[in-house]
Amino acid sequence: METLQFKQWSEFRNFVDQDRQILPVYWRGQRAPSWPLASSFERTILDMCGGSREGASRIYPYDGRFNRGERKIWEPGFYPAMRDRYLDTFKVAASGLRGPNPRPLSTEEWWALGRHYGLVPLLDWTEKPYIAAFFTLTEMLDLMRTPSGISFSGEVVALYRLFHNEQLARWL
Repeated sequence: METLQFKQWSEFRNFVDQDRQILPVYWRGQRAPSWPLASSFERTILDMCGGSREGASRIYPYDGRFNRGERKIWEPGFYPAMRDRYLDTFKVAASGLRGPNPRPLSTEEWWALGRHYGLVPLLDWTEKPYIAAFFTLTEMLDLMRTPSGISFSGEVVALYRLFHNEQLARWL
């Protein structure tokens, strides 16, 4: 993976303005470059399977392509079962969020409600680089806020760029 560093916002803007692509480019921003390129749900699964260890894979193994030594961690049906358990746990935790005597929700409506509370089994991407930067930098500024203003500490954030190509098109 190629790494680019920008010291100034203007450098990033110039890069985006000059980096025109024919096919779509998808962007993702994260406050911490050390975080795996995975949703919070996927990070939970990675941590359960040793993904937080030094030198472990930091990218979620889609389609069951992940082995730890001789042991295959991802068996068929593992991801859907974990996803369903994740949603069921949210349903229990959400009791009372919807007021007294709420109407029953479909599975899709539960996921939509959960989305507002961080229940996201998917990784968010956008075609807009400035939107990815906005969310990344907003999170960083919230952490830097002090009673006397904002304290800048030279922190680094991560913005990922994914190119649309034939291989990606097969997954979409």
